[in-house]
Amino acid sequence: MKVAICTTNFKNNLCEAISKNVVNLSVGISTKYHTVLLIPGKIKSSIQLERHLQIENYGKQRSYKSKLRVLLNIIELSTFLKIRASEYALIHFHVGNLIELFFLWVFLPRMQAIKLVTVWQPYLGFFEFLSLPRLFKGFLIGVVHHYLVNTFLHLPLFCIGQKGFYKIIVSSNYQKRQLNRIVKESKVVVISNGVEHPIPFEHERVNSDNKRLLYIGHATAAKGIDVFLKALSSICKEKDIDVSIALSDFGNYDIKKMTRYYGINGKVTIKGIVNVYKEMAVHDLLILPLKTSVGTTYYPNVLLECFASGLPVIASSLEVIKEIITNGKTGILVRPGNVRDLVEAINGVLSKEEENLKDMSLLQKQEFERKYTLEKYIFNHVLLYNSLLNKNKMTSFKML
Repeated sequence: MKVAICTTNFKNNLCEAISKNVVNLSVGISTKYHTVLLIPGKIKSSIQLERHLQIENYGKQRSYKSKLRVLLNIIELSTFLKIRASEYALIHFHVGNLIELFFLWVFLPRMQAIKLVTVWQPYLGFFEFLSLPRLFKGFLIGVVHHYLVNTFLHLPLFCIGQKGFYKIIVSSNYQKRQLNRIVKESKVVVISNGVEHPIPFEHERVNSDNKRLLYIGHATAAKGIDVFLKALSSICKEKDIDVSIALSDFGNYDIKKMTRYYGINGKVTIKGIVNVYKEMAVHDLLILPLKTSVGTTYYPNVLLECFASGLPVIASSLEVIKEIITNGKTGILVRPGNVRDLVEAINGVLSKEEENLKDMSLLQKQEFERKYTLEKYIFNHVLLYNSLLNKNKMTSFKML
């Protein structure tokens, strides 16, 4: 029995959450089923994939900045499946947002295979739709593409596109509540993301007694890095801290220029793509200042990796984030886009006793083991696959 897992939105260096999790899921599923991973291009990574996972590319690799990338990937995937669909008993699609389901519905050929889809992002509801311009202020270009593909205005297209799938998988209860308004509740399944356990690293600190802050993500307005840098301009006047900013190869801001503008360039080290767990092992606090959960988080892997590492975290109080963080216990929540809140939260954490931070770290690790391990993520998918592929023998399943 052959299973295909495919994604319309793939970054070949596996730095994006979708890309990394789809590959990890495929490796795990391949220990249970004959599994084929369908991707555009080839994986550009040193990751050691299991021999029993078969990888095929259905189209060419395109620039991640291309506005037509996802649509062209869907067309090429559909062309590939017109010839090969009969090989698979189950096909699991992974898409970034709701409108992609409509494009799949338009282009996919008719298939006998059971079709599932994971939708990674929630959509912008009416009130968030109205509030984002205030959060983005002078950088409205940073929100335009969210309005084009990520809002409640596309729900009619979603209602059409979702008809082609037996189950819709989401990573948060917030997403499920959104979708339950327009589809049958039994059709939506929540499977929380999961990440790998951290590899132990030696805690080699730089020659400094300063507290060390860490930011990992894109240099974009949606990620809130502008809010973080503005907060640092205030904090660095009063406290001795060191800051590492690890950036992907995607962004709108010139971070070096911004650090000079805020007078903090001497305190900030700008890095490229990093080993996340290695960086977390040598820092004291992670900052996740997201302005929106749409187009930015995908139920953020970096937050789950933070829990796995036991690294205290300050994050925005978005609906998706509030499902993960218990404020004051496993992290600190602040209003998105609010510089004053972020300054006060950072100062508050830096002034805490070490024992309090150790308690937070312990609770994070316990929560990770309970809910967010890669093993649970894979196992819950296996349960779902089993219930569908053996539906005559099994009528229900229970997630971990």
